[in-house]
Amino acid sequence: MGGRPRGFMRKRFRRIPKNFRPTKSRIDRKSPIVPNLAAVQGSNGLFQDSSEIATFDWPRLAPTSYDYRGPCGVLEPKLVSLKSLKAICANKVARNIEFIASSSIHEIPWSALSEVWKQCLKLNTDSPRVFSMFAQKFYKQKDFKCHNQKLKSNNEVAKIRHEAIEYHKLPNSRKHRIEIVYSNVRIRDTVSYSFKLETCSWIILDLTSFKASKDDMLSVLNFQNLVCLDLSYSAIDDSFVYSLASSILREGKLSKLTIIRLVNCKNVTIDGIKSLMNIKNRASFSLSCIESDLELNKDNSSYVHDNWFVTSDNHMSSLPLTLKLQYLFKNYGPHILAESSSKDITTNPVYLSWSKDFILLDLSYVDVALDSQFNTDAMVSGWTKRKNANHNSKPCFTYVVDNRTRVKSEPLSQLARPSSSRHVPKIQRNRIKSDVKSFFDL
Repeated sequence: MGGRPRGFMRKRFRRIPKNFRPTKSRIDRKSPIVPNLAAVQGSNGLFQDSSEIATFDWPRLAPTSYDYRGPCGVLEPKLVSLKSLKAICANKVARNIEFIASSSIHEIPWSALSEVWKQCLKLNTDSPRVFSMFAQKFYKQKDFKCHNQKLKSNNEVAKIRHEAIEYHKLPNSRKHRIEIVYSNVRIRDTVSYSFKLETCSWIILDLTSFKASKDDMLSVLNFQNLVCLDLSYSAIDDSFVYSLASSILREGKLSKLTIIRLVNCKNVTIDGIKSLMNIKNRASFSLSCIESDLELNKDNSSYVHDNWFVTSDNHMSSLPLTLKLQYLFKNYGPHILAESSSKDITTNPVYLSWSKDFILLDLSYVDVALDSQFNTDAMVSGWTKRKNANHNSKPCFTYVVDNRTRVKSEPLSQLARPSSSRHVPKIQRNRIKSDVKSFFDL
């Protein structure tokens, strides 16, 4: 039978008029009350007028942008001859390298992956993550190189990147990796990335003019293999320098830090500089060079504090951090290197012979924010700033440590020459000169 079943009641719906306004009786009294956070006083502690946003995934950032030419703006050469199957496969893998897990890379021998890495450098797909995957396993291979020697792309970003790398890299060195870090990448994220290369790299970090919170800036103390640090034109103060000095005394904290620059740090005083010079624990003492615009009083022998002396070498202050490290060991090695019984490898002659097996990871923060792989203008601006980085914008004083037994009445010119009372073995001198060249693969 048709019709509605018994007990069925038709539900009636009334149309809500356009000028309907809910009354207090219609409001759900159990709904949560949203507090006015703007009215909460700062001393209350319930409201913090600060927030953190997720930063760009920097380790997966390819060196160049994408455009109409294909991945990373690489122009494919015209087909003039048949390619081998190995070359075709290597090119295909390099184009999709971001989708390959690091565990897969570590299970394949270098003989099979060497061509893949060459294609990654050629196609500009060697992101920091991709570089770390290959460097962890193959950094000791003789034909492993950190950058492509020749530019094989007409991409605008690739051109300025190649110019910046050629301008700052060590001559004839294959193990100098240069990266830029954008301003919206936190230091703690860079520290996390450095842990992947902990066993195969020494880190050179340039934080010139970088603006960061105090908590994020303290993340610098967590770098394991930090060799050079530039904090010039930053807002750090003496308390940060004291924390830095304290970390040097701790085993495993900044144990390899050799050079630090504190130029035009307005909140850093002479007391902060002296706190770095006052480190007495020689087992953890690696700091050998301090550059600052603050002048310390010196005695007749150019010494400014205990075993620290000021140099009159203006050329050293104008060099980038990596070249400064090379220049320091080449010209002041007899002062820095201690006896072979020293436990600290960075003030030991063994330091120079071991260093040739490590990658110099050169990280430089630039005052450019990047939010997308397609933001070509930001990438060009970042690499342009890296290329034009001027480390001699303000005159500074260079202080170098003398780890030998110091005679206060002896001038600096006599300290550089061996004497009968303090003779430096010729074998050690020859080893220093030869190892410096091997240190930079010259």
